[in-house]
Amino acid sequence: RAFLWGGEGHSGKPLKASAARMNLYALTLEQSAAVTCTATGSFASPGQQEVAVAHGKTLELLRLDADGKTASLCTAECFGIVRSMTSLRLPGANVDLLVVGSDAGRMVVLQYCPVQNQFERVFVEAVGPPGCRRQTPGQFLAADPRGRAIMLGAIEGGMVAYTCTKDAQHKITLSAPIVTHHGGVLHFSLVAVDVGDTAPLFACLELLCPVDPHAAPAAGSAEGNKMLSWYEVKPGGGVITRKATEAVDPASNLLIPLLGGSDGPGGVIVCAENKIAFKKADGGSVVAIIPRREGTPLDQPLLITAATSVAVAPGAAYYILQAETGDLYRLGVTVSGASVKGLELTFLDAVSPATSLVALKTGHLFVAAEFGDHFVYSLLPSAQAPDAEGAAPLEVAVQGGKIIVPHFVRPASAPLRHLALQHTLSSLAPLIDAKVLDLAKEDAPQIYCLCGRGPRSSLRILRHGLAVTEFATQDLPSPPVGVWSVRGAPGDTEDKFVVVGFAASTVVLAVGQSIQEVHTSGFLREVRTLLAATLADGSLLQVHPRALRLVKPGGAPPLDIPPPRQSEIVRVAHSPTQVVCALRDHSLVYYELEAGNIVHKESPETGGVELSAVALSPPTGPKNKSKFMAVTCSENTWVVRIISLEAGPSYLQTVARQALGETRPDSLLFASAQPAVLFAGLANGVLVRVGMDTTTGLLLPDVRTRVLGKRSVRLLPVQANGAEGVLALSSRAWLSHPASAAQGARQLLTPLSYEEVEDACALSIPACREAMVVVTRSSLRIVSVDSFGGVFNQESMALPHTPRRSVMLKGAQLLVILEGDHNVARAAPAPAENGAAAAGGA
Repeated sequence: RAFLWGGEGHSGKPLKASAARMNLYALTLEQSAAVTCTATGSFASPGQQEVAVAHGKTLELLRLDADGKTASLCTAECFGIVRSMTSLRLPGANVDLLVVGSDAGRMVVLQYCPVQNQFERVFVEAVGPPGCRRQTPGQFLAADPRGRAIMLGAIEGGMVAYTCTKDAQHKITLSAPIVTHHGGVLHFSLVAVDVGDTAPLFACLELLCPVDPHAAPAAGSAEGNKMLSWYEVKPGGGVITRKATEAVDPASNLLIPLLGGSDGPGGVIVCAENKIAFKKADGGSVVAIIPRREGTPLDQPLLITAATSVAVAPGAAYYILQAETGDLYRLGVTVSGASVKGLELTFLDAVSPATSLVALKTGHLFVAAEFGDHFVYSLLPSAQAPDAEGAAPLEVAVQGGKIIVPHFVRPASAPLRHLALQHTLSSLAPLIDAKVLDLAKEDAPQIYCLCGRGPRSSLRILRHGLAVTEFATQDLPSPPVGVWSVRGAPGDTEDKFVVVGFAASTVVLAVGQSIQEVHTSGFLREVRTLLAATLADGSLLQVHPRALRLVKPGGAPPLDIPPPRQSEIVRVAHSPTQVVCALRDHSLVYYELEAGNIVHKESPETGGVELSAVALSPPTGPKNKSKFMAVTCSENTWVVRIISLEAGPSYLQTVARQALGETRPDSLLFASAQPAVLFAGLANGVLVRVGMDTTTGLLLPDVRTRVLGKRSVRLLPVQANGAEGVLALSSRAWLSHPASAAQGARQLLTPLSYEEVEDACALSIPACREAMVVVTRSSLRIVSVDSFGGVFNQESMALPHTPRRSVMLKGAQLLVILEGDHNVARAAPAPAENGAAAAGGA
């Protein structure tokens, strides 16, 4: 967060309390990415699976594509801390609702609205006083798989249940709260049990606290014992009945519901130290020992902390469990009739310890990591039946008897066998330390963050801007003055040529499997190119200072059209059917494409003043023509004029003007946003943004400026985030682009985290439809923007241990990091050059 401070009354003397005033403002630069809880369901559309994640006080809806890449559909601020959430599908519905428990003391039911691209609140119910209190329900939340009931649990005390129905408008209706009054009870886990069409059933792991903690519990009393209780909700009776209760292992920590009805046996898995047990309300228990990694001390407890179910086919599923060490296990349930005969735990792979695991129908596993980045893996076919290779069971004596403890031999750093990494979601949590420094000597400082815990720690370098990926680089003999991409025909989706202009020559490159120079394009090679483009009839246009060259399709001889009065062209702009040129003698020449020829039309009057830039508005209508022209003129001060190109009384007349100040504008460009926007790049590095009425051409009074750098601003059209964008080049490159769906419908101006760019153009190739050709010094590069969701891009450096503090060594431009972990063996010293010993360890 960035904090701004403002005050009044400072005069070098102590401030009086009555005169002093301080204002504090908070601006969130980067949203939290730590995931506290998740819920999966079809929230946005039937048949699709989305994942709702809670980032503390923010809700985000994620959708995964077939390749495992995540897209954020929407983000909502909750103005509170999300404690728990789950999905709820009402009987007969085809989409899910999201039920949220928070520190506001309320239970909220949300429904995704595709029109507004946000969650809408459809039901709110107060369940207690606000705050993360022990006795306020909301820490635990479960919903009946059939959508008939919801139950909330507090850390201590009773629970609240609601029965769910639909009204005549198919909206959710909840019953009056059904409260259980159990004082002195601590809850550890709450799940809904799949019991088919019978009354909704919930399982709760609880501990009955003694009334007098100093007195010994009475014989046969349940005080001080951990119990598994089954609560049945009567939909019509409005009561909660404790159907059954039984003592479980005192170290039990988690309940995992099993699929029921026609898909499985139902019941729950009770997770405890070193083992799991199957339990059912009507009796029955099956125990399995958790396999341990070889070398793990037997006296070190091992707990299961997260789990998810994987549906293989209707009626067939297996479960993925994760231990606190990060090891994943496949749980297979052996069923005979309606009873469970055995549990089989097999080691799968090791990933980051997770707060939540989500398996999707697409075959992907979303791992919401407890620390650091989150991951999306694809489940390989071998995950359904992993082999037990390397298993080494060990016989251990326990309380006079012997048990078999399965072990597996596999290093924690071994490559994945049954999972394949598909996508990574960056997260800085936990952020231990941060420094704002300019160690790289760039135009803007960087933020150096210490993140993570243990061997998954990292040093993150945050730079303000969009990350850029390079596809190819080609060195050039001299610095070019311009670059353009040209398509072979108006309807093509890919570019055919890249035209590179030098001070006195032009090179044409053909785009294909490789980029090679060609000499059959029809363009002149011994001139300085000012513009290269494709017109509406498929002709190729080359503009150089002495003429317009029209290369017609079909092999016809090229047509050269010199400007009037043997003047020289200095500025040019075009649309698919129009070309406007600014000449050396301070005049404008206007051309239109008619019957395959460039026809000189009547030119607008400029008054003989200096012209510095021209632009045409986005083409519209069936004729694909621009309605307006913009030109910057020197009239004591620099002014931008809007000239009408539409037939009528105002044809070639100035319909609007806007003063830009004393600084010369070097570039103009219209952006096809709604409403239309005219950008002007000034020589002092300032970008001016003016709104325009696309019907009348009048400029709106809302004029905005922004300093982009120290160099004159050059404006270029590109494709960005699925729409037309504007690339503004100064001492730093900036991109004006539409925001992502989660950020709302607005335009953003974001810098590129890249070196200084001299010139650029859009490029559409099979590998990337939104690539760009950029010129940096004497090299030509093909690049693309990685993503448009964040404010910062990150560069990560792995650290072997948990970082504690960092400090910059002044004068040496070095960052010193202190790391340390408890109970970590010192690393063996690595051999160094010249026989010197290298230091290692924690």
